[in-house]
Amino acid sequence: MPNENRDTEKKENQENENEETSKKLPVWLTWTLVVLVVIISLAGAFSLTKFILLPKYRAYRITKHIAGAGDNKTMGYVHVIGDLTVNTLRSNGRRFVVAEYAIESKNKKIMKEVKTREPQLRDEIIKYLRNYTADQILSRSFQEDSKIELMDIVNSKLRNGKIDSLYYIKLIVQ
Repeated sequence: MPNENRDTEKKENQENENEETSKKLPVWLTWTLVVLVVIISLAGAFSLTKFILLPKYRAYRITKHIAGAGDNKTMGYVHVIGDLTVNTLRSNGRRFVVAEYAIESKNKKIMKEVKTREPQLRDEIIKYLRNYTADQILSRSFQEDSKIELMDIVNSKLRNGKIDSLYYIKLIVQ
């Protein structure tokens, strides 16, 4: 009897091992699945970085640059350059931009100069906008990058210092 029990146990163990090995996936299939999971994970990480994280980081960096390193809770003096209507590049007069800007500085002397030089500044902004198509102006990257470029243009015309910030108040593309 004890030998019969041992033989029965051996047969059952062999049957269990056969069932386990039949349930296991082949090695090549396992590696293929692992490689696919890794590739999908890398593609997801790349997409997340390129399309979500980088644009948000760029916008944050530009906002930080425009706002300056100082305390941006308090506004300085503000001058509005309004009602700029400009035909866009290669539109043959069919597409145009209507824009208004607010220029900020904590220095009153600089703001007085901005008011005095407003015709020059308007002309420079109009020249700047005429160099872009309507589609370029509509892009978010243009709107953020143009703030920095327009600040540089305005600052190049000033003699008493530099402005702190430039804001779009209105930007309409028709």
